[in-house]
Amino acid sequence: MSSTASLGSFNVTFQGSKVAPVTLNLLVKPARTLVSERNMSSEALRPAANGVWVGQSSYSDGKQKLTLRRYAGGSQQAEVTFPDAAEKTIPVPDGSLYVLGALNNEKKPPRSTA
Repeated sequence: MSSTASLGSFNVTFQGSKVAPVTLNLLVKPARTLVSERNMSSEALRPAANGVWVGQSSYSDGKQKLTLRRYAGGSQQAEVTFPDAAEKTIPVPDGSLYVLGALNNEKKPPRSTA
């Protein structure tokens, strides 16, 4: 198998001089990505439009911050950090997230759509 193999489902036929043809279905999926975030909460994993959001909460300089990373296709696709944010998120049907506990300049809840 090659790392450049096309993803998908394929019918593959095997045969030989002493073996009758056998057709099997080969399913090629992206490589798995180890997600090992420190302080991962039960709400850390959220569905995204493509892939999954992983949240990591941290505390420094007297402030709580939340970093969201989106993983898809076996690698990290996006990252966004919210200062002064709690680790609470609300998934939206379009695959983005609302983040609770932080306000932007427009006084609206921040929304991650990366």
